[in-house]
Amino acid sequence: MLIHFEYSPWWLLLVTVVSVTFAYLLYSRKAPWNTLSNILLAVFRGSIFWILGFLLLNPYVRYVKNTTQAPLWVLAVDNSQSIALVWDSAKIEEEKQALARVENALSQQGFQPVLLGYEGTLANAQALQMKERSSPIDALLQSIKKEYPSAPIAAATLISDGLYNQGLAPSFRTFSFPVHSLLWGDTSVRKDVFIADMQYNRVVYQGNRFPLSVKVQHQALGGQTIQLSLSENGKTLQSQSLTLKAGQVINTHTFIVEAETAGLRKFTVQISPLAGEFNTDNNTQTAFIEVVEGKQKILLVAPSPHPDIRALKRAIEVNQNYEVQVYIPKLSPVPKDGTFDLLICYQYPSGAPDNFVDKLIASQMPIWWFYGGQTDSRRFNTVQNVLKIQPQAYETDEAMAHFQLEQTYFTFSEEHIRLLESFPPLAVPYGALEILPTGDKPLLAQKIGQVVTSRPLLVFSQAGDNKSAVFMGENIWKWRVDEYQQTQSSEAFDTFILKIAQYLATKTDTRKFRVNTSKKEYLQGEKVVFETEVYNDLFERIDGQPIQLSINGNGLSKAYTYSSRASGGAYTVTELPEGIYQFEASTALEGRTEVAKGQFSILNRAIESYALQADTLLLKNIAQNNKGKLFYDSEALIREIENTEAQSVIYSEKTVQELIQLHWILYLLIALLTLEWGLRKYWGGY
Repeated sequence: MLIHFEYSPWWLLLVTVVSVTFAYLLYSRKAPWNTLSNILLAVFRGSIFWILGFLLLNPYVRYVKNTTQAPLWVLAVDNSQSIALVWDSAKIEEEKQALARVENALSQQGFQPVLLGYEGTLANAQALQMKERSSPIDALLQSIKKEYPSAPIAAATLISDGLYNQGLAPSFRTFSFPVHSLLWGDTSVRKDVFIADMQYNRVVYQGNRFPLSVKVQHQALGGQTIQLSLSENGKTLQSQSLTLKAGQVINTHTFIVEAETAGLRKFTVQISPLAGEFNTDNNTQTAFIEVVEGKQKILLVAPSPHPDIRALKRAIEVNQNYEVQVYIPKLSPVPKDGTFDLLICYQYPSGAPDNFVDKLIASQMPIWWFYGGQTDSRRFNTVQNVLKIQPQAYETDEAMAHFQLEQTYFTFSEEHIRLLESFPPLAVPYGALEILPTGDKPLLAQKIGQVVTSRPLLVFSQAGDNKSAVFMGENIWKWRVDEYQQTQSSEAFDTFILKIAQYLATKTDTRKFRVNTSKKEYLQGEKVVFETEVYNDLFERIDGQPIQLSINGNGLSKAYTYSSRASGGAYTVTELPEGIYQFEASTALEGRTEVAKGQFSILNRAIESYALQADTLLLKNIAQNNKGKLFYDSEALIREIENTEAQSVIYSEKTVQELIQLHWILYLLIALLTLEWGLRKYWGGY
């Protein structure tokens, strides 16, 4: 440990000379005590002067603190129901004990064992519960990086049967550390037939016929005939004999169903059990289909074809309650039916005016404007009253989206917001933007580089029942492509576009009390989210309003109580069995009881029982792609651990300590002053 100075240490020579000089001048005169006492007092006084001068040079010391951390060995366990379906409780307990021995071997070898399941870090092997309803193995592997982003990871072991049924294929995922695989489950082929998938439209229209396609998969049952039936409320609607082909493990049949009665309807597809079949829990699947009376129509107008048009149309038509018609003047015929619930003007007005579109604009219908490179800015400023632009000709900027979270038009999940804010920049006009008095604060602001600006990207306006929105950018199709590249889905983009279209196309809701579920269909075990809004006479949101919620259906009746939040928070309910449910929420508001009603469905997709034969090839590929090995039992893994050297990581932390902040130096000065004063008094000085 070395002492450093803020100023040159050569000043210590001057400090020493000054300290000795002052001490000499003070004690060189005759005193009532002897010479030895005089020298002692001079030393005390000189030391005090020297310490004070020493501290004036701002001395400090640097400490280096070394911390040794054992490397992590992550045991990622696929603790899903498929394991429990092929292992009895005794076998599961045996493997838990074997896993505990693996943890012990890691500790003895100098590794820090970490047990990770789908629900997060687990305390020990006995905490494992094989109850997860799905197997997103890729997400489990990805969570290693998320849980321990900066920790030294020596290796990881995936403990699984290799049967994934959610998320991306994990076999192509690579890591910077070795990933081994430990086989759990059963590799034997058992006789089984099950419904692998059903494809159908979740919303159909009354009076139409709709297809319900069923994929039947089998193992070791080729040549046998099954009975496939479709029923509703216990009544068989259709039945079909199907011969399972020996060389074709997947067989398909399509039921054609009449959509007669409006409402949420429950259809059940069932395979009659066969003799010797190992598992019959996967012989039944349910489909909830909403039969509605008609669609809402949206007209999308554009001056020319553009990839954004297709992206917008596909996102909105994810909800089959909406039909998007594209109209490009001079390229497509004028729509015969001029009745629409929403008009989307994509870079319109542009070029020559179109009488049909201009009449729709003049009718004060809801409009969603998209400003782009083809937009006529002068006409744009006159046909809408949301914002005004003064563009600089032919100049654009690139801007990403930034959510203004104080706006409460819609509720988006944190994951969707994170994705939307990570999407590629759009081409936005370069020029002065002014939100007009009828416009609200923007939902999206422009983020240019790393700077969040005050320039709006998406802003809304509502005057009475007339709602409109302006989106200042083009090439939004890149957002949908980018999300698919990241997640193999376009859910965040589609939800974002669809919610805006729904908000604009829906007539203004003047109710002061509103309760809705975040979606119409949930998987069993998934949280049912109730979004609540309570308003006063000025349509300001009310915080802390007590809400009574009752849920009925499927032979159950449950009651809940919660409070509203001004920020538009949600209330969640879990662990409801499969079925159709009706809910009723009520609250006392200004002496009146306000009521909101709705319905939703819970779907039990027993995907863990679809396939039970362990996939050793997938586990082998994961290990090979990550410089690991496939182990068929825990003892082989323990031997590998014992042959692997744990290389600890040393972290060095440098700390600077100023000596003037050390309390003992103050105590030393006080002690020297006290001794000097006390001895002078004792020896008869003053």
